[in-house]
Amino acid sequence: MGAAKSEAAQAARLAPTNAYAVGQYGVVSYLAGDRATAKSQLTQAVTLDPLRNPEFYYYLGRLSLDVGDLKGARDSLTRAATLGSRTPEYLYYLGLSYERGAGAVAPDRLKARDNYERALQLSPSYKAAQDGLARVR
Repeated sequence: MGAAKSEAAQAARLAPTNAYAVGQYGVVSYLAGDRATAKSQLTQAVTLDPLRNPEFYYYLGRLSLDVGDLKGARDSLTRAATLGSRTPEYLYYLGLSYERGAGAVAPDRLKARDNYERALQLSPSYKAAQDGLARVR
């Protein structure tokens, strides 16, 4: 993981206006547990090219979900699910963000169920979505 992060950092330094290079550095940073770098790089990537890489919104959503920022998670994951509508993981995590509630952000079991069902339409054997659907029924 260290080597991958180093290579991704170099690519982002060499091509700071290339959304893909910057975003991949963010993804690798997220997977390596470096949330600060991940958030910075992913935010920059979606600013550079807001419509091309839904996985960057997905990882921004996961970052927000990890720290309990449900509004931010829902916003980013909605974008990911809209741009990458054939990816069940995006729908699953969007459903999970609606299943949870914290502070002023209330859970919405209907939206959670809808997203879990959409994920299962794309991948009927997706265990996490099956479990999520069972929780909200």
